[in-house]
Amino acid sequence: MKLNYLIIRGSSEILALPVSIGEMQELVHLDLSGCSKIKKLPESFGDLKNMEHLDLSKCSDVTGVSEQLGSLTKLEYLDVSYCKNIGNLPTALSSLTELQYLNLSFSSYLMGIQDGRLWDEELYKYPAENISNPTGPWIDGTVEAEILGTLTKVKYLKLCIDGFSTLLLPKLPEALGSFTELKYLDLSGSFSLYKLPASFGKLHSLLYLDLSECYRVEGVPEALTGLSKLKYLNLSSCSTGANEQLPSLRGLQEAIGNLTELRYLNLHRCLKTMYGDQRVDESNSFLRHISTLSNLEHLILSENGNLYSLPETFGKLRKLRTLDLSYCGNLRKLPVSISEIGSLKFLNTASCRRFDQSTLPQFRKSSILLPHFMVRADDSESSSNLIKLKDENPTILEISGLESVRSSAEAQRIKLSGKQSIEKIKFEWTKDAERCVEDIEVLEELMPPDRLESLELRGYNSISFPPWATSIASYLPRLVSISITELPSCKILPPLGQLANLQELHIEQMDSITKIDGDFYGCAGAFPKLRTFRLFRMQGLEEWNTAHSCGEDGSDVLVFPTLTLFEIRDNPKLRIKPCLPRGEYFLDIRSCDGVLSPLEERCHVPESSYPAPKGLFFALQRATSA
Repeated sequence: MKLNYLIIRGSSEILALPVSIGEMQELVHLDLSGCSKIKKLPESFGDLKNMEHLDLSKCSDVTGVSEQLGSLTKLEYLDVSYCKNIGNLPTALSSLTELQYLNLSFSSYLMGIQDGRLWDEELYKYPAENISNPTGPWIDGTVEAEILGTLTKVKYLKLCIDGFSTLLLPKLPEALGSFTELKYLDLSGSFSLYKLPASFGKLHSLLYLDLSECYRVEGVPEALTGLSKLKYLNLSSCSTGANEQLPSLRGLQEAIGNLTELRYLNLHRCLKTMYGDQRVDESNSFLRHISTLSNLEHLILSENGNLYSLPETFGKLRKLRTLDLSYCGNLRKLPVSISEIGSLKFLNTASCRRFDQSTLPQFRKSSILLPHFMVRADDSESSSNLIKLKDENPTILEISGLESVRSSAEAQRIKLSGKQSIEKIKFEWTKDAERCVEDIEVLEELMPPDRLESLELRGYNSISFPPWATSIASYLPRLVSISITELPSCKILPPLGQLANLQELHIEQMDSITKIDGDFYGCAGAFPKLRTFRLFRMQGLEEWNTAHSCGEDGSDVLVFPTLTLFEIRDNPKLRIKPCLPRGEYFLDIRSCDGVLSPLEERCHVPESSYPAPKGLFFALQRATSA
């Protein structure tokens, strides 16, 4: 048979390949990715000597791969990522000298495990705890490195072990320096990698380098010397555990200054690794070096607790599109000069607790700055700038100042429900601000896309919700997190209990709510996955009925079956009937004397109504008088 290309991607029906596959002598391209039921490659597989492209990724149970590789000497593309049972790294791999693409990520080749029984799903997630003494033959990490060192034509090399702790690959081979054609190198998650070879700087063709979560690796600044063509560099959490006494990324500023072609730079949690507890602000020379990277488009500086400010020279980054400063808890201000960066589209200052969002520099009227979008009326006061979101489709979107919307038609025109990239959204109205349109009319036209995972609503002032919110389980079935805060007029809660994937719920300052009952739960099976529930500052809330009746017999059913944390704070009038939810969770009650006083009643509910709790942990604090 003269078949050249065979693609059987993602089939769960194929249990084995026929022995006759070895007769396909002309086959050059074979894609079996995702064929998870195939158990073993036939011996005749090695007869496919003209094979150039082989994709076995996510063939999680397949064996017999290593025995056949030595015969496939024309291979240019090999992907065995997520192949968990193919054994240790075979010496035969070193004979594949024509390879240009090699992906060993998440495979047993990087884990050094022969015993398939060790690849239980849970063990696979936490191998460090389960394979300290695995059975089966091992290949020394140095030998493994030298096997890889023969593949000098490789352009794309992915050895990602994200979330793993491997006992192999503690260092890369010195021969890596001879990979003169290597353009893409992904080592992310290589926990045990402690050293980069001295020859690393000879990878002059390298364009993409990912060392994220390589916690122990040292010598990164030195290794970057000479990589002048690098366009993508991810050092997120790199070297954070390498040497606690000596900052392991010290000297990075000199190396970064030479990487003038960089488009993407990720320094998440890196500044402490460079400077320890030393304050980093606009006077810092490293930040000024970053300002010289004129081609930079994406800069990630998130979760750097010692970052206080940025230099005015950041305004020179004229091509910058993304600036992520989220979780920089000590960040005070931003340089005025960044308002002149016309290309900047995404500025994230979320959870920068000391940063005042109102001090954001005033950007050009024509620019759209995301994820934080402030609605403002135009000069004529007849419309707002909300229409600027029409062509935007970010993953995170926070819209504040919604009281400035001049008509519901403006909200309709941005077609929010069609923006399928959005995973997290926040709607915010300014407290006590005048409105031109009722909040419910605006919110009705701002129905999020159905793939939304996180929803935050703040400052909404209507007494009820639009249809998409009152039937929220039908419209937003993937929601995992909801926060509802400062809704002074709203008198009823949506049936949030019917959200099958909801894990976190925060309700605060809904002062017109006086009672929580069955409408909150919906029908049977309320809150099946909810783990965290916070109920804060509900000044008008008097009663919460935790006994949810459903079905024709009117029997009570358990709500919050998976709850792990329940916080109730500053609800002075609240009484819970007939008792607190049953279950095993941490209970934190503060300034809720109406809940504390009858707490002992929790034990007096008939066991036929609610199952007995396995245990309850709690922290109680009564309100203190002024």
